[in-house]
Formats: sequence, structure tokens, C-alpha cells
Amino acid sequence: MPNVAIRFLGFETCKKWMLEREAAKRKEGGERGERVRLASWQTFICGAVPGLSSVILSHPIDVVKSNLMSAAAVQNKENAAQCAKRIFAQQGAAGFFRGVATRRYIEDDCCCFRKKFYAADSCGVTVCG
Repeated sequence: MPNVAIRFLGFETCKKWMLEREAAKRKEGGERGERVRLASWQTFICGAVPGLSSVILSHPIDVVKSNLMSAAAVQNKENAAQCAKRIFAQQGAAGFFRGVATRRYIEDDCCCFRKKFYAADSCGVTVCG
């Protein structure tokens, strides 16, 4: 759940910032007319940034959780803090990011949000702005 919260909050924040930036550019240029829309690359960035952030913030917690379920942790009756200390002592800070390359949140977020906006635009529904 925290992963999803980080991603959607981040997406909405990034989208709002980009829309405000585009609107300011239009205003400076004296343009008027249609509502401001994000380009595909902007939507991609709005999905990628929070996707990467959620992985960086939540992966260490997942590593500790997975290690707590291991036989060694159960046998030694470790708590989360002891487990985190053991990971750091054995593997250093990199140990908390072991396996991070296999997580595909960034691509999933970018594609998910782009599909959402493409479908909405095709139907004439306003999703952003």
C-alpha cells in the first residue's frame, strides 16, 4: 500500500507541476485557446520519477522483511532492527538494495499512466488539468 500511495501522490504532484509550467509558458508567449495537455514524454516522466522513488524508499523495508522470514532470523529470534544491523554488517548499504533491478515499477507506472491518458483522450474525457 505505501508503494501505491507514493506512486500516485508523486504522479499527481509531478503532473500538477508540469501542467503549471506549461500554462506559464503559454501565458508568457501570449497563447490562448485549448486547455494545457501533457505530451507523452511528460506523462512518462510523471510515471517514472515516483516509480523510482517508491522503489528506493520501500525496497530496503522489503529486504528486511524477507530476511526476517528466513530460517536464520527465525532461529535467532531477530527483530527488524537486529535484522537490519545484520544485513548492514554483512553486506553494507548495498545489501538493502539487493534484487532492486528485478522490480519493474518504473516501466509499469509509465505505461499504466500513459494508457490511462490515451484512453481518456480518445473518449474525450478530461483526466488532467
